[in-house]
Amino acid sequence: VNEANFGWSSDLNERVPQAAGVGELRGPDRTVLPGNPDDLTEQNYTENLFHAVDNFSMLLSRHHLVMGGDFQSVASHSLLGVERIGLFGFASLADFAADIPQYLDTTVNRFNSTTPQAPDYTRASRTNEFGLFVQDNWRVTPRLTLNLGLRYESFGTPGADLNFVPGVGAAPAARVAAGTLGPSPIPFNRDGNNFAPRFGAAFDLFGNSRTILRTGYGIFYDRVFGLIYDALRQNAFVDEVFFNNSTPFRYQIGRASCRERV
Repeated sequence: VNEANFGWSSDLNERVPQAAGVGELRGPDRTVLPGNPDDLTEQNYTENLFHAVDNFSMLLSRHHLVMGGDFQSVASHSLLGVERIGLFGFASLADFAADIPQYLDTTVNRFNSTTPQAPDYTRASRTNEFGLFVQDNWRVTPRLTLNLGLRYESFGTPGADLNFVPGVGAAPAARVAAGTLGPSPIPFNRDGNNFAPRFGAAFDLFGNSRTILRTGYGIFYDRVFGLIYDALRQNAFVDEVFFNNSTPFRYQIGRASCRERV
């Protein structure tokens, strides 16, 4: 008997600011003016998933053989605007009325050394993974059945992003000390030896099918938890607080500076 299944799904997870383009305004005197109360809520995740499964089974004397495999392809498009809107802070309500902010808290491109610029908050990637398995359900005697199986898993890795790149050195500590943050083709190498054996047994203790003793053992693998991808993408920007040194607002990052009317 052969059974094949195919499926496709699309998932949208979107969180938009309550007040687009305007962050919440706060002051040390506990004055809070309307705006986006959470500067981390600008998120848009779209995931398109294709999944195919094929299983084959047959009876051969006292053996019930089952084998098959599955394939999954996931295409992700996302925006994670961490503090993209920014947050202006005012020392008092009077300073707000006079348009004199005390600081601006936002994220900027980590690698721009002249004028602060907004980083690229968007990402697109595709991962492919598959699994193969074979299992023999062997009825050794009328009272004893063994389940012997083996599965192989292959999990894909996302596309290029910024990651820690070790430097040159004879010892691991030296390579870490000389390392930098830079483009990486993949965040980690694919693990190609995910062989997972399975074993199970069922024994009819008294031969009347009323008391069955069961046991089992198996090794299982899973994909890398998804939060690592959100952590890697945030390597491209840094959270900065720009203090107001003049009016109009003059803010600085490192040795760079620019003027902007707020």
